[in-house]
Amino acid sequence: MVHFHRRARMSKAFAKKDEITQVLQSGRMKRLFTTSSHLFRKELDHWKELTAKPVFVHLFYDQLEDVTKMLALDDNHHLIVNNVPLSSNFTISSPSPYFVHFVSNKFDRNCDVYGFGFKEPVDMERFYNRLSEIHSSAIASLTPTFHSAGSACPGTPVKLFSPSPFSPRNSAFSIFD
Repeated sequence: MVHFHRRARMSKAFAKKDEITQVLQSGRMKRLFTTSSHLFRKELDHWKELTAKPVFVHLFYDQLEDVTKMLALDDNHHLIVNNVPLSSNFTISSPSPYFVHFVSNKFDRNCDVYGFGFKEPVDMERFYNRLSEIHSSAIASLTPTFHSAGSACPGTPVKLFSPSPFSPRNSAFSIFD
């Protein structure tokens, strides 16, 4: 009976692997970055180790949903991180040269908080920098635009505002002084 349950779990794992492989090979997903990391999840006030050894963590761009996602599988092809969307709401921090904290939604207290442990600081830095680029891109895509009918090029998006690098309080000259 135990053997049957193990076989059923393995067949589910392989079915999930096949499903993911089909999606990846369909052209829908474009791989952006892959790294190897130990995975942890924060539970209350402690970190729970999700993997006994490093696993591959993949960052993909989903062309159908127009969003970047994170995916991680263990050696048995069980999903550890399941297509977490990387929108403008996620946050990252690096409390040490070997560890990255990832919060998928800074506005939701019930979302998962993951930790990624690396053997080498250079691997952590690459992962952190890639996530930073994705986050910056997601924020930049939120800039509101409208299409001006009276512009020289109809249909050309025009930004409603653009943030200035100068603020009245920080500039050498200010009308507020």
